[in-house]
Amino acid sequence: MRAQGTTLVNTKDKEGFVYALKLKRILDASIDPLKRDKSLPDHIEILGTDTEANPF
Repeated sequence: MRAQGTTLVNTKDKEGFVYALKLKRILDASIDPLKRDKSLPDHIEILGTDTEANPF
């Protein structure tokens, strides 16, 4: 799982609360399957990636 970008939940009001709940739902949807996985390894090797020139 990789999260990238900027997330700003900085208002202590109903709108900020709604944004915080949306973020929590996204994270929970990613974490819950990992918690249930009985065969989750302690560590995996991350392989390098190839780089391609930007065609634009």
